[in-house]
Amino acid sequence: MKQKIVIITSKYLHPFVEKAFEDFKEDCTVTIADYTNFDHITDIYRKYGIIAQNINR
Repeated sequence: MKQKIVIITSKYLHPFVEKAFEDFKEDCTVTIADYTNFDHITDIYRKYGIIAQNINR
């Protein structure tokens, strides 16, 4: 099964994180999710945590 990685970052750091993963050659799916404020991080975790952990609801 293909691994899934979710990276939660600020909008400012997004391009730097994306650049760092351009040459990432592992057999996995990388998703970069931007947060707008610290309260938003919880929402992102709820949305993408299920995906990254392969939990089906």
